[in-house]
Amino acid sequence: MQQPVELLLYSKDDCPLCEEMAAAAAEAGRQIPLSVAYVDITADPRLQTEYGLDIPLLFHDGACIAKHRITAEELVAKLKRRLGRR
Repeated sequence: MQQPVELLLYSKDDCPLCEEMAAAAAEAGRQIPLSVAYVDITADPRLQTEYGLDIPLLFHDGACIAKHRITAEELVAKLKRRLGRR
């Protein structure tokens, strides 16, 4: 069985864009096994200062692969390119 692709989603509560990106990741996970870790930036003052106006942010292997919006289809295509899959 294929190992899930690990993603990190920087977000916060009551953020419609964050909810939209989480939903896109969940939908993309139906095509590519994903493990999404959620980081609430409001729990860390440094993260809140650094990313406060830029969330949601989606990271893969330390690289930001999406900022603010991405569709499930775009995420699947981007991950396939990053992973060298068709």
